[in-house]
Amino acid sequence: MGVMPRRGPPGRRANPSSARVAGGALLVFVLCAFAYVYADAGAGRRMLESTLRAAGTTDVSSTLASLGIAMSTSADGMKIAEYCQSEDSSTMAQHFLNQTRDVPFWTACPSSAWLDAYARLSPTGSKTMVDIGCNKGYSSAKFFALWAPEVGFAPNTLRNKRPEVNCGTCGDCSDHTDETAAGGRAQDMLTVYCVEPSMRNFANLILTRDAFFGPSAPERAQWYVVNAAVSNRSELVHFPRGCIDELCSLEGNSDGTRLRDFDYVQLTTVDEFVTAYEIDAIDVLKIDTEGYDATVLRGAMQLLSAKKVGLLSFEYHEVGAWREYSLKSVVEQLDGLDYVCYYDGKPELSRLTGCWSDKYEAYAWSNVACVQRHHPMYAHMERMTSRFARHKAAYYQEAAKE
Repeated sequence: MGVMPRRGPPGRRANPSSARVAGGALLVFVLCAFAYVYADAGAGRRMLESTLRAAGTTDVSSTLASLGIAMSTSADGMKIAEYCQSEDSSTMAQHFLNQTRDVPFWTACPSSAWLDAYARLSPTGSKTMVDIGCNKGYSSAKFFALWAPEVGFAPNTLRNKRPEVNCGTCGDCSDHTDETAAGGRAQDMLTVYCVEPSMRNFANLILTRDAFFGPSAPERAQWYVVNAAVSNRSELVHFPRGCIDELCSLEGNSDGTRLRDFDYVQLTTVDEFVTAYEIDAIDVLKIDTEGYDATVLRGAMQLLSAKKVGLLSFEYHEVGAWREYSLKSVVEQLDGLDYVCYYDGKPELSRLTGCWSDKYEAYAWSNVACVQRHHPMYAHMERMTSRFARHKAAYYQEAAKE
């Protein structure tokens, strides 16, 4: 027995507002599609994705594929597809999970090979790095090893000169960075800001600074050590006084220290920090705040929206503010600002942006690296992905020569 279509009350004309809304959404969709197809514009891509999500579409990649809309970005001689088919996303996510199972600390302690590649491939010119959650200084040391090796400040030399500093959970002191990666750039200025909230770590960082940056240190290499905590607001906060490991955070110390064992520290945001220190742009922004990375990113929205960050990395965790945020929401927000994100591995990258699978929402200790979509490193980072290795023909094409 057939079912009659539902009609409005007798004598009342149907309200056309819903039809107008649907028609308006369709018009916006078509305009965005034309903007993307003919201009290859990031704005068109973001508007199109937002329209689909507003219309209730949960699988954007499959919807675009079914409509025959190929959304891609041209970079370094190839066209990069911005979305994955759902089945490929699931397959690549399972491959990632297998790697994390088979290789200890696959993404918890990644090789960050993309950073070494950036040192080799980045154009000449001054570089500014911001190391939030500087801890013992190993990440800062790697920046200097890659861009200013003549300072002698490298992960392995840090421990040699200051043996009282432990090696770190990931064995950072054994990192023998290729100090010739950025060779021939001795004229370029390198400025690194090391931001650390723990007073105990801060005191050790000052000793490390004095050990490597004496009167004979080259003027082109500057390391600023700042005692501050970073989040999405500004206020005076407590921080564990007896911080002896890498697990200290605004929430407390890993050994359960009590409130009376805390020091006061100034809490700030990335946006306020760059204003205070007159930083115009950041080449590499590294965030490691033991569970508060998502809130640090929220406090950097002005800088990120202005595309003043070239590359960034952050930790994803099950602790701290990650109880209130999902990795998916953070990746989507960064995508809306034209940043593409990947799980960082040893050395393979796993693309998250446009290739999302719920398998990635693991709430486990891991690291994420992101790049501006129109940054010179975008194509190079794509070549380091499992997608490029396993699905090259499906998602990458040689760009047409102009």
